Amino acid sequence: MRRGSLPLASSRKAPYDPGRDRQYAASGAAIGEMRRLAREYGLFVGPSSGAHLLAARELRARNPGLWHVVTFFCDEGEKYINGYFLGA
Repeated sequence: MRRGSLPLASSRKAPYDPGRDRQYAASGAAIGEMRRLAREYGLFVGPSSGAHLLAARELRARNPGLWHVVTFFCDEGEKYINGYFLGA
C-alpha cells in the first residue's frame, strides 16, 4: 500500500454501486429542489445540487436499510440568479 492511500473495502459489498445504481433527475424537478433549498434552508446552490438531493432521496427510498446517504452541493447559485431565481 502506498503511503497516504487507503485499502479498498473489497471484503464487504457496498450498498451503492455507481455502475448499477445510477440516478437521474428531471431538470424541472432539480430546479425545483434548488429553489426549495434556497427558500427553506438558505442554501444558494445550482440545479445540479437539486439533482444531487433528489438522487440521494431516491437512493434512500430504494434502500431503506441505509442509515446515511452523503452527497455534496458543489455549485453556487450566483450564476443562476437571472435564469432561475429572479421572477421565479
